[in-house]
Amino acid sequence: MNSVTMWLAGALPVGLAAEWWLMRAHHRRRVAAMQASQARAQQAAEALSQQARRQISQLQQELAALRLQLKQASRKAPVQSTTFQREQTPRNEVAARPVLPVDGFADTLPFAQTSTPSAFGPL
Repeated sequence: MNSVTMWLAGALPVGLAAEWWLMRAHHRRRVAAMQASQARAQQAAEALSQQARRQISQLQQELAALRLQLKQASRKAPVQSTTFQREQTPRNEVAARPVLPVDGFADTLPFAQTSTPSAFGPL
């Protein structure tokens, strides 16, 4: 029995060293795979970021060109009122669609001013 104990005492450190080496190799492979995955994700994110920058730049250039065209068109066109023009229609008929100003944006007032008295007093 003494020889079995000696054999186990000698095999135990060898087994532990082999297990440590195998786990180390397994861990290194997993770390390398994760690093490769992270590098691919970083490259994809960088490509998307560059594409977004190009699109933003292109949109800014288009917006600048359209603003220039609008400015040139407004210089050539006669000055128009920037308020809505509404037709006077009875309440049971559908009102005409309001005409937008030259620049294409509506007034910033939340509601059109009406001459009808409000239940809450003067507006």
